Amino acid sequence: MAFALYVGLLLAQGYRRGYAWRSWLPLVAAATLALVLGCQLVFLAPADWLAWLGGDVELARTVAGGPRSVVGGAAFSLGAVLALRRALGFRGWGVLDAFAGPLCWALAVQSVGCVLVGCCWGEPTATGTWGLLYGPGTPAYAAQLAQGLLGAGAPHALPVVPTQFYHLLLCAGTGLALHLLRRRAAGWPGGSRYLLAMGLLCLGRWGIEFWRDAAGEPLLAAPLALAGYALPGLGLQWLLLLEAAALLGGWGWLVRRGQPLGADALVPAGRTPALVGLGLLAATARLAPGTLSLPETLLLQALLLAVLLAEARTALRALGRNLPRLAGLPLSLPLAGALLLATAQAPVPQQTNAPSKTITLSGGVLGN
Repeated sequence: MAFALYVGLLLAQGYRRGYAWRSWLPLVAAATLALVLGCQLVFLAPADWLAWLGGDVELARTVAGGPRSVVGGAAFSLGAVLALRRALGFRGWGVLDAFAGPLCWALAVQSVGCVLVGCCWGEPTATGTWGLLYGPGTPAYAAQLAQGLLGAGAPHALPVVPTQFYHLLLCAGTGLALHLLRRRAAGWPGGSRYLLAMGLLCLGRWGIEFWRDAAGEPLLAAPLALAGYALPGLGLQWLLLLEAAALLGGWGWLVRRGQPLGADALVPAGRTPALVGLGLLAATARLAPGTLSLPETLLLQALLLAVLLAEARTALRALGRNLPRLAGLPLSLPLAGALLLATAQAPVPQQTNAPSKTITLSGGVLGN
């Protein structure tokens, strides 16, 4: 639901800003794919990234079954936008602002999932009057059992600080602040709203980490040592504090400077959108089965299909205006079939019996 809301709000932003769909759709698809994969890649050493992206099944299965962190997803998504921005025709930095609000609201929805699943839990509360109770089989229960805080057969874990709700309030509050500041921020330089939103999220997350249980923080949970001295807090807190200082400092400098770094203009992108779409299709085809969940696969399939259909429409227009209006319908069928096959995330079925004469197509997977 968080990823679907993220994409839906981005499409609405593109419509409101008047972006050309042929340039905006590939950028949204690339940012979404980088967001999904970055949440997993952040837990791998850079030396293992190529093997993971190249379809290493065992490595992909290990990573897919492990934790995820939006810290890595946001960083990879920003990198994808910066890498493709100019190639797709976006000459100003204002395109970054289009990603700020959707990410805040998507993270707010994700926080609801964290409450339901029980991840990202907080430390046991001192009084127990304000906290969440998790039963057997949940991460918080298992962690407290391993720490000796619970006895065998305890009906539930000790009440924990509802850090997931704090994160929900942080993300929703940041998104609401951006909405309320939209008129005042209209005169800010391009990219200022993105820096403000990400800076507030990092600063708020830094504060929430003081209540997080270290066993529930999969990323940089160990204390950071400097010159043989262990700094207080988690390693992630220091990273978030540095990021918050850099982002908010950059926002303050841009607003005080008062001169836009570039207009939010869009120029013709030539063949680049088609190349980006084919590159994303090839990248998803290389992923090992199970790397993406079913909702992520369906969402990316829909985005990439929209990119391919937009390119097909542009190609038909280039051939001439005498073609029938419905000429693109037959073309959409092989494009959809190729997309479903390339982005299918189910493992290839193992053939044990003699082959039959029936061929079925289900969920983008061919089976004989």
